[in-house]
Order: sequence, then structure tokens, then C-alpha cells
Amino acid sequence: MNFKKLKGPFLLLITAFLWGTTFVAQSLGSDHVGAFTYNAGRFITTGIILLIISLIRKRKVKEYIPTNKNVKWILVMSIFVGVALFLGATFQQLGINITKSPSKSGFISSLYMMFVPIIGYFIKKKPRAIIWLYLVIAIIGSYMISINGELKLELGDILTLICAVMFAVQIVLVDIINPHIDSIKLSAIQFIVAGILSIIFMLFTETINFNDIYKALPAIMYAAIFSGCIAFTLQIVAQKSTEPTIASMIMSLESVFALISGVVILKEELTPKLIIGCSLIFIAVICAQIDFKKVFKK
Repeated sequence: MNFKKLKGPFLLLITAFLWGTTFVAQSLGSDHVGAFTYNAGRFITTGIILLIISLIRKRKVKEYIPTNKNVKWILVMSIFVGVALFLGATFQQLGINITKSPSKSGFISSLYMMFVPIIGYFIKKKPRAIIWLYLVIAIIGSYMISINGELKLELGDILTLICAVMFAVQIVLVDIINPHIDSIKLSAIQFIVAGILSIIFMLFTETINFNDIYKALPAIMYAAIFSGCIAFTLQIVAQKSTEPTIASMIMSLESVFALISGVVILKEELTPKLIIGCSLIFIAVICAQIDFKKVFKK
């Protein structure tokens, strides 16, 4: 067994776990502050922490990444990654502010795994044909986990769907720029860009109340440290060795971990429907890692 090939999926599994638990924090934060205030706090905090880590690491580790791209291209692409992150997180937070449903938001957000291969077709990064079957299985599983009864698209759901498209763009952009830049540096740049944009929109669209910010601080810090510093950086590191479509499928396990955390922490009921949904996603993700043609040839 090639353990090096398992490194990327394992890191993405941790990413999915941290993102899954962050949906609850986002919902709690939305009770006190607006979407731009919440995201400004989490992004700027994450960006500053990662920038400090990057500077310290630069002094200790002299790493050279060979690239045929110039500095301007790398910087512009890094900014685009940050803009995509800003748009994705903003539409997600605006959506969850309206729906107040972390599980529903988790399902619709996870649809980025469907949009990644669609975008890939336009940039000649086509996944294996069988991956589409696994995507359908994973989406059905995510639906079973997150939605009770009929799925009716409302304004908050449409905003969250836009968020899924933006996160898909972010995943594809990370795949393009990843070979040319240090992972921590890219992560720091994307969060600083997203943080600055959030501050600009916050100043023009929301009323700043420091008492409300203080109440939302635990949720902001959780998202900044665990979802931002750790999870998004692990995503970038893992995508260096994992194709974007498969990466998006593994990260869609965030809906499973959101469910598990709800059962463990909030004592929510674990029904047969939820167990089947989890099983479908796990089966789809595991099958996506296996090239059955090579297996049967042996």
C-alpha cells in the first residue's frame, strides 16, 4: 500500500471534520452579528496568524518551489483564490443567517463537489467517467443526512447554492496555483484578501456593535482557528497530491461530521435514514479512491 497517496485524503478528512463542526459556530455567530462582520473577524484573525507562521517558517525553512510562473501571476492567482473564498463564505453566511438551519446549509454547500468537475471540463481537467456515479451517490447521501421532508428552495437556499459554486471555483483555483506557491503563504494571502473585502462591505452595509461582536467572539475564534488556520491550510496541502474532484468529494464528508457532532454534543437522534446517508457518502468517497481497472487487471 502506498501510504504517500493516503496523505492527501487523510488531511482532507481532517478538513471535512473541522468544517463540519464549524456550521454550528456559524449559526451561533449569526445570532449576534451580520455576515460581513462575522467573516471579517474570522478571516482577518486567520490571515494574521498564518502570516506570522509564514514569516517564522521562512526564517527556519529555506524552501524553494520550482515554477515557470512569474511573481505577478502567482500574486494575482492568490488574490483570485481569496476573492472566491470571500464570495463563497459570504453567500454561505448570508444564507445561514436567513435559514437558521446548519444541516440544510451543510447539504446545499456540499454541492460544490458537483460543480468542481463541471468547471473542470472547461479547463481540461476531466475526472474519470465513473466519478460522476460516485458524485450522485454522495449527493443522495448528503441529502438524506441534511434534509427532513420536502426540500423547498428559498432565498437563503439560493444564496447558499451560489456559495457552493464559489467554493468549487476556489477548489479549482487552488489546484491550478498549488504547484507554484508555499501552502501556508497561499492560505495567508487568501484570508487577508477575504478579510479586507469583508471589512469593506461590513463598513458600508452593517452597524458595528462591539457588545454583539463580543458575544459572537467564541464562534468567530473557533471558525478562525479550526476552520481557517487548520482546515483551509490542510486543504491546500492535501490538494497538492489529490485531484480536485476527488478532493471535493472527501471534503463533502463535512455534512457527515456535522451530523455526528450534533448527535454527540447536542444529543440529536440518530435515525436509520441518517445512518444510510452517512454510509452512502463513505462508500462513494472510498470507491472514488480506487481505480478498479487496475485492481481487476491484477
